[in-house]
Amino acid sequence: GQPIQSFIDLRDKINSYLSAEYEQITFKTLRTYLLSLSDDEKHIFFGYTLPCIIQFALDLPNSIKTRIGLLRAETEHFVLLSQGQIACILANAFLCTFAWRRWRDAESAHFPSINFLSLFDRAADPTSIEKLKCIVQYFTVLAARKHSGAPALQQTVLFQRRIG
Repeated sequence: GQPIQSFIDLRDKINSYLSAEYEQITFKTLRTYLLSLSDDEKHIFFGYTLPCIIQFALDLPNSIKTRIGLLRAETEHFVLLSQGQIACILANAFLCTFAWRRWRDAESAHFPSINFLSLFDRAADPTSIEKLKCIVQYFTVLAARKHSGAPALQQTVLFQRRIG
């Protein structure tokens, strides 16, 4: 498809696969953030970082082959993920590709949506803008690592919930 080169392109692409219930999403924070970038920063984001985010999102089916357990309150459990798997999950959350309603079941009914729609749709307050800057910086660093030929993101991260 066509490369995404502006806020409007990105907004329209995300809207193209969201269900009708999300029609009122304004993307205020995302819009404010992207419009605040200098021309050089926009070039880096749309020409370098965003394509990396898209590639990580597309890699999800190859990176995660089984359902990830949920860390519920009052239970001991852990989830072990590689940095690459985490990047794939975050990329899909950034692009709002998780179809939450389709797979929502009794186990996941009390968890918030993983998509970043609520961050993108907030009033563009400084805290939301800084959160978005942090996420974009994370992907810019990952893009630089991939571009430089650095080793794959194999280091694992343990998420653990303990009782007591």
